[in-house]
Amino acid sequence: MANVNVISSCVIRMEGNNTNPISRLDLTLWDLQWLSLDPIQKGILFKNPQSKHTLIPHLKASLSRALDFFPPLAGRLSTTAHDDGTISYFLNCNNAGVKFVHAIAAATSVSDILEPKYIPKIVTSLFAGIGSPNSEGISKPLLAVQVTELIDGVFIALTANHVVVDGVSFWHFFNSWSEISRGSNTVSKTPVFERWYNVRPLRLAPLEKSSSVPPLPPLLQRVFHFSKQTLSNLKAKANSEASTDKISSLQAISAHIWRAVSRHRYSGISLDDLSGREDPLVLAVGTRARVPLPDGYFGGAVINAKLNMSAAELVGKGIGHVAARINELVAQHNKEAILKIMEDWENCPTLLRRGAYSFVISSSPRHNVYGNDFGWGKPVAVRSGAGQKFDGKLTLFPAPEKGGINVEVCLEAQTLQAMEHDAEFMQCSPPPSPAAGEKQLRSTTSPSPPEGLPFQQTNPIPSQSQGQFRSPTDKISSLQAMSAHLWRGASRQRHPGISLDDLSGREEPLDTLVGSRPRIPLPDGYFGGAAINAMMTMSAAELVGKGIGHVAARINELVAQHSKEAILKIMEDWEKCPTLLRRGTYYSLIIPSSPRHNVYGCDFGLGKPVAVRSGPGQKSDGKMTLFPAPEGGGIDVEVCLAPEMLKAMERDSQFIGAFVV
Repeated sequence: MANVNVISSCVIRMEGNNTNPISRLDLTLWDLQWLSLDPIQKGILFKNPQSKHTLIPHLKASLSRALDFFPPLAGRLSTTAHDDGTISYFLNCNNAGVKFVHAIAAATSVSDILEPKYIPKIVTSLFAGIGSPNSEGISKPLLAVQVTELIDGVFIALTANHVVVDGVSFWHFFNSWSEISRGSNTVSKTPVFERWYNVRPLRLAPLEKSSSVPPLPPLLQRVFHFSKQTLSNLKAKANSEASTDKISSLQAISAHIWRAVSRHRYSGISLDDLSGREDPLVLAVGTRARVPLPDGYFGGAVINAKLNMSAAELVGKGIGHVAARINELVAQHNKEAILKIMEDWENCPTLLRRGAYSFVISSSPRHNVYGNDFGWGKPVAVRSGAGQKFDGKLTLFPAPEKGGINVEVCLEAQTLQAMEHDAEFMQCSPPPSPAAGEKQLRSTTSPSPPEGLPFQQTNPIPSQSQGQFRSPTDKISSLQAMSAHLWRGASRQRHPGISLDDLSGREEPLDTLVGSRPRIPLPDGYFGGAAINAMMTMSAAELVGKGIGHVAARINELVAQHSKEAILKIMEDWEKCPTLLRRGTYYSLIIPSSPRHNVYGCDFGLGKPVAVRSGPGQKSDGKMTLFPAPEGGGIDVEVCLAPEMLKAMERDSQFIGAFVV
């Protein structure tokens, strides 16, 4: 990775076809509370758009058209001074414009962003600044866009003044811009600017200069993935411990992470000594559904709810106790409570302050992050910028697969690294993705893999007698079942986020070896080639949409077709029209070699070998080489895939659930 170089910077204004003209927008406490904090910074990562040479002009034009529907974002903050020394803030929708930056990271790839265990520092450089704190929106843009071209992708980042938008409104605009970029002349959700509560300007004392914040300790950031099944398990555990059914998955995961952070912030300290240490949690509670507000309400509509617990209570009690406390906190924020908070705030306005909290959960997994298709497909990842980052900041995002949650964690380095060795915490999140593009997978019942073989399946692929296959047959072999499992796992990650309808036209060919020795049969000891490349094609929709039984049954049919008569016919046809196998022929999966080879019988007088590896010959994206495992009955699969795809498979609980570190 190298530096990010800014190519150009300009101002983008509304195109002028404003369907919802507005010149001024007064601000509520939900908006004003953010004046002293940083803007929102979120960006999405795409694989290579098809037409990079037209990318920037296209995005500028579509941004201008999108701003027609969102005039506050193209404006500036303004103030009115009152005789009593107070100040009122409002949004002046004057079309002063938004900042647009075009940048290039010529030596950075998509995998450079996704593969490292910790979020690389270059991510910070992918966001344009608009000044901090948000009160600087009087003289600076309220929105900045930075589009950074990578070697094989593009990162589109928004920096938005938090006084103008909360998370829901931020993604509302992002979604609408991508909609316009795809060719729509309008937006599917029209923003609503009407304020429902107290439209008179709120008066505030002049802002004090930001007090100095103590320097931050060395921080690390990392994304932890929680699958839908993991969340379901955490939720069930929390509800069971608390003897209730009211705890949500989000409350359970919040408790899970909060407890882990506290365990390692205060490691080595006794519970008695922890009893006097407060460890407050702050989480955003949305008011849109509670008030309720109109669909499309644009602006801030979040209350920061605070829960105090002692570190002793957090560490000493279980997930159920902590999650139940979080559930109680959220339940307290009904419409009446929200109105009372607003009334009290008007009587004594209090702005949120930097450095005031040690554990904050922001954003939401409900935001439509992966619906941002600008015309070249859905994003592959989301990251946040440096704004409002501190020790204890957690940012929630939806995972690319439906029902999962990705948690972007920012913590002091030693705390985060200690959590990574905490079995109670890490068992709910898969291991970090390594940098290599190849991985050795093991299918075996042995509990202890030999050193150097990083993955091991402790539960073998179920046999038909266990009732796991959807295909009603008893003829599918373990090898065919495993081949189907690998093929489906690879296909899911080659086409993430694409509907089954769109996948129906995408072909996924398989090439596997069928031995002819027992089928002819040939003499024992026959020396020479005796394998036929058997090929079959299935649509990606069929692979992804059907179960392992369906796919394995198709592979079984392919192999069964190669009887003695069929092999002799193949040989006869080949003699009439010889066709050589060619390099570079696309197959989504190639399965050569065999777990039946006597690899571990090669004792040269030094004892048996401990492992087997293949060289670079005939390696391609989708090549999977089968070997016997050292213990009898197991199979090692040497997988060669594009790095980002292999990393995605490692985050796929349906695939990797069969393998443990």
